[in-house]
Amino acid sequence: MEHKIVEKDEFLVIGMPVKVSLKDPGYQKKIMDLWKGFIPRAGEIKNRKGECFYGLCNISEGIPGDECSFETIAGVEVESGEDVPEGMKFQKVPAAKYFVVTHKGRVEKLGETYCAIEKELKKLGLEEDRSKIFFEFYDERFKEDSDDSEFDLYSALK
Repeated sequence: MEHKIVEKDEFLVIGMPVKVSLKDPGYQKKIMDLWKGFIPRAGEIKNRKGECFYGLCNISEGIPGDECSFETIAGVEVESGEDVPEGMKFQKVPAAKYFVVTHKGRVEKLGETYCAIEKELKKLGLEEDRSKIFFEFYDERFKEDSDDSEFDLYSALK
């Protein structure tokens, strides 16, 4: 599996959150609905930095008592945590070392890429730091519902 390991400085995100559980068969739809609700509202964010989007996943903010849950935020990078629109949340993403893989293809195949990442990390003797936020980075390579779509997955390392 093609990958790189990068150090990333702290950055700031404002976006719309939702808590989901992998035990819920409808969790993917909840995430898709989150994005459908966020994209038209992204223009409300006043101090946006760049045109890219982030899908943050924070296990420590999941549903209490459900180890298969996490909070996901559809968001954009910002200059500061000021002027957070109604229904949105400000999130600091701490500096960390990341294992980065590019997902190629439709979003529906994302689960396969995450499984491949887990196998690759084990093979390389690396371990994810699940206490840290991991995220998806969407730039101009992302094409919704397209087989030639690409976006990057950042898994925090211990």
